[in-house]
Amino acid sequence: MNTFLDTVRSTIAKHRMLQRGRRLLVGVSGGPDSLALLSALVALRQDYRLTLWAAYVDHGLRPAAARREARLVSQVASSLGVKTDVITRPVVKRKAESLEAAARSIRYDALAQLARRHRCQAIALGHTADDQAETVLMWILRGAGTTGLAGIPPVREIQREPTRRKQGGNGLKEPRLRVIRPLIHCSRAEVLEFLKAQGIRPLLDRSNLSRRFMRNRIRRDLLSTLEQEYSPQVRRHLCDLAELLREDLEWMKKEARSQFRRVAHIGKSSVRLDRSRLRDLHPALRRSVLRLATERLQGNGHGFGLRNWEMLDRLLLENGRGAVDLPHGFRAEAVRGNRLILVRR
Repeated sequence: MNTFLDTVRSTIAKHRMLQRGRRLLVGVSGGPDSLALLSALVALRQDYRLTLWAAYVDHGLRPAAARREARLVSQVASSLGVKTDVITRPVVKRKAESLEAAARSIRYDALAQLARRHRCQAIALGHTADDQAETVLMWILRGAGTTGLAGIPPVREIQREPTRRKQGGNGLKEPRLRVIRPLIHCSRAEVLEFLKAQGIRPLLDRSNLSRRFMRNRIRRDLLSTLEQEYSPQVRRHLCDLAELLREDLEWMKKEARSQFRRVAHIGKSSVRLDRSRLRDLHPALRRSVLRLATERLQGNGHGFGLRNWEMLDRLLLENGRGAVDLPHGFRAEAVRGNRLILVRR
């Protein structure tokens, strides 16, 4: 048990997840990972002087199971001295969006709203090293760049909400709301051992057994085969790969932001880029700058594949004028004055 808590403590320190005296919302589903997370944070509560809340989100997809899960979460949290909020958020699926992806997006939004209400600085989620390995392998099979292979980030900023400073202050203050994953270096076997020592019996989500979902097939079939027939350490190797790539990406993003400030002029609905300066950059750095331009207009770089970046790169490198259409209604136009204009229509 102490080894598990030591790993959680070292993970928090390594990724600078928490400062002392913080208010923290813990997403709890009733499964083993999130219950272990809640119990571990309660055990470390005094060390970090944390104020904790637990939250369960019901999407209305499994009414009977959701009632059991919400009841268990409330009972365990209450026994640990933590209050629980049960939130109902039905899933509204957009075209071409999977049910799983839609539920995840709605769940994050619901947790963010509740965190604001409780004036929390962070949301803690129970993703483990096993989740990390499954995610990296899933992105390999789908065909991913370095961002996908970097897997699940231990810390991610999900929101900036401008609020006025207290009376007497100047300007605006932007409190940051972050998602943290203190179990990201813990295996699922360690989670189960910790729960057994704590006397906590989690519930089984039967959707995790369904072969409809790609992640379940990777977990039950592919990873098991790789471990037995190729490498018993494959999960650790996948996690190590993600961590190394994430460190490289953090450096690249820092460089890209510096270059973006040099080459970009941001308008209300467009970004103008200096083609001559972009041409001088290494292709990997140039692509990162172009990704920043799309993120300025879209909020993220989702939906862009290698072929899209190659089309944009060719337009950038060629002389003269031209235009290409890109995903999500984006259009890039090479115009006079050695400028590339990125517009979202």
